[in-house]
Amino acid sequence: MKTKNKKYNTSALSFLIAVFLFMFILENAVAQNNSVLIETVIKQNETFQKGKKIICKQFETQTSEQPILFKKEDRYKLNQDRRNIPQNITKIIMLDNDKDTDYEKKASLVYKRKGEELYNFNFTSKGLSVSSLHSQKTIMDIYKVVNNSFVETKLLDEAGLYKVIFTNGEKHLIDVKTYETFES
Repeated sequence: MKTKNKKYNTSALSFLIAVFLFMFILENAVAQNNSVLIETVIKQNETFQKGKKIICKQFETQTSEQPILFKKEDRYKLNQDRRNIPQNITKIIMLDNDKDTDYEKKASLVYKRKGEELYNFNFTSKGLSVSSLHSQKTIMDIYKVVNNSFVETKLLDEAGLYKVIFTNGEKHLIDVKTYETFES
């Protein structure tokens, strides 16, 4: 009888060791993956159409993904420094005037955020306006990329790739994946 209990204890111990090893490996794998942050913002705007005041709500859902890359010179060190990599931002913006159960406008954007660069997006009657929330940078021009050429525009008004040029000379790309209007 003692041999059976000994085998049972060895099997249980092996099982526990395997579980802890698996948890340790899984924890390290998650630590090496990208970190994802999801944020939702609701803005309320008042607009006037045909002399009538309309209150619209703009919903913004932002997913930011931060790739993790380590510096090559720290390769075999215990505490490694991370390289600064731009965040991948996916933003879905929806406009609702609360007259029905559907949204009136919806846009899906993808861009890379370098440093502390923040954009403010607002729907207008003609498209999606974009402005910089950075205190020392303003947007000078916006161009739509069409057939390897640039067409100047002021608003993001359809799906496509847009080039945003700041007053300090920086250039960023915003990819509008979808731009839909559901007005009846």
